[in-house]
Amino acid sequence: MDTAADMAIREAMKTGQKRPITTSMLVQAVKEVKPSTLEWMSTAKNYATYSNQAGTYDEILEYLNK
Repeated sequence: MDTAADMAIREAMKTGQKRPITTSMLVQAVKEVKPSTLEWMSTAKNYATYSNQAGTYDEILEYLNK
């Protein structure tokens, strides 16, 4: 959404008129933005595996081991 909103803002700044976020902007944003979930899961797994002294990350380990 942020990327699509930025596109609409840039167009509005060029034309001087309000510009709604369009479907094509959303589609373009999806193509440009890389998902970050896998990176987050990798980081969470490392924390859960190596920094879980008090059991804080037990639920994450349980989820990842399914």
